[in-house]
Amino acid sequence: MDENSTQLRRDPHHGGWVLLPFQPEREQLLSISPEDRPADSPNALDDSEAPGVHMVWSVKSALPDGSEHQVRVIANRFAMYRVEGQEDRQGRGLYDMMRGVGAHEIIVESPNARDSILTLTPYQYALTLRAVQERIRDLRKDGRLKSFSFLREWTCQGNGVASHPHSQLIASSIVPLGLSNEMDSAWAHFKYKERCLFCDMIRQEMHDESRLVMEGDDYIAYCPFASRYPFEIHLFPKKHSAEFHDEPGERLPALAAAIRDAAARLEAAIPGWRVLMVLHTAPVPSKRMHIHSPHSSYYHWHIEFLPYPPGFVDWYARTGTHVECTPPENAAAFLREVNVPSPWE
Repeated sequence: MDENSTQLRRDPHHGGWVLLPFQPEREQLLSISPEDRPADSPNALDDSEAPGVHMVWSVKSALPDGSEHQVRVIANRFAMYRVEGQEDRQGRGLYDMMRGVGAHEIIVESPNARDSILTLTPYQYALTLRAVQERIRDLRKDGRLKSFSFLREWTCQGNGVASHPHSQLIASSIVPLGLSNEMDSAWAHFKYKERCLFCDMIRQEMHDESRLVMEGDDYIAYCPFASRYPFEIHLFPKKHSAEFHDEPGERLPALAAAIRDAAARLEAAIPGWRVLMVLHTAPVPSKRMHIHSPHSSYYHWHIEFLPYPPGFVDWYARTGTHVECTPPENAAAFLREVNVPSPWE
């Protein structure tokens, strides 16, 4: 294996894989002091024609109000995974490694650099969700790729320089340990009860009501019973579905509205906190990876909102156990009472 390539190394101690990205462009940029960097250097998020920008996918669509909106997908110049080459699996004594094959793309959510997840209408943000679906469908044609992750980060009521609204899509030849553990829990529940674990959780939350944040016709958001982070929110489709790219297009505006509602509540409730929004969708079934098939029966795609307060103390790294001082019932009650405008306004 070429040393100048992204590597995946299996962790025999903790399980899963560790990624060692090869990013010469990033290293070159970091070698230049901030004062020596050109002030007028092109921004790939602002200018699709900027040198070095590789457009992957683009759509401009008319909206119900008569306006138009555009979403672009570009290759990440500082990609953690590279699509070139084969896995090239190797054993080095006890240890296993392979090339970090995959894709790392940036979804530019709006042509307007001043937009945010809260200013984009549900119909506008639905185009971002459509881009995610289209890219996953296309990337699944590559038989090397097994898992797909869509993520977005922002600071609630951030006072710093606003970043052009964007999110990231990562495809990998491995199934990350967190998703693998989640799949194992869902499979164990299904084997015992012949029901989807997540459908059972949704019914329980609808019955208890104490942890509900939002409930609509198609989607539900709640603070998990065993929340790992303060004000953690999970957003599920009510109808069972394992793979996000199968979600009907006509429901995407409602999903975008549910995402914006959760984001608005967090924005009002926890100013200054960082929020990570990440999609969990079923990986490609694989006997070698022990991903049981058909996972369509026991897995349920969803979106998680994971807030990090300033000075966040990672007790999981310290003790192996998540420590959460804000009961999810209290967090949900606070979030329900937050006065936020309708995402459709």
